[in-house]
Amino acid sequence: LALIENIQREDLSAIEEAKAYKKFMDNMGYTQEMLANRFNKSRTYITNLLGLLKLPSLVQDMVITGKISASHARVLSKMEDETEIITLANKIVRENLTVRDIEDISREEEIPKRKQIKHEEKDLKLKIYENTLREMTGSKAVVSKKKIVIPFDSNSDLDRIMEILNVKIGE
Repeated sequence: LALIENIQREDLSAIEEAKAYKKFMDNMGYTQEMLANRFNKSRTYITNLLGLLKLPSLVQDMVITGKISASHARVLSKMEDETEIITLANKIVRENLTVRDIEDISREEEIPKRKQIKHEEKDLKLKIYENTLREMTGSKAVVSKKKIVIPFDSNSDLDRIMEILNVKIGE
């Protein structure tokens, strides 16, 4: 009952409310869905609120003291790098950034990471193709963007490579 009364207080910060919901879940064995139904909240609301508890304690303190809003914190909670989260939280306070501002910043920081992962996957795939061709042909094959280079020493070497490729392709 004390937990329920505490959760229903109006002056709780988002972090304090999240902690109360978490404690309720732990003590009562509730799922997020059950909790949402019990307190007449959406499951998304509960999920987002509990996500704030993943923030570094320094950032949680900023929410409790009102230096940053729960909406700011929600955007920060979607980020993974703790150092970036703290840096951005400090920037919010220092430069009075809006939620829209930090959504744009976090998106901009996420795009290069996605591109880097795709680039690394592509590089790995090309290296696998290179190694396969080297093993097949016995020549130093190079695979790059839209191009495969297999050097040869003579016409007979080219005939040998073509024969290998035809046999491999035909199988």
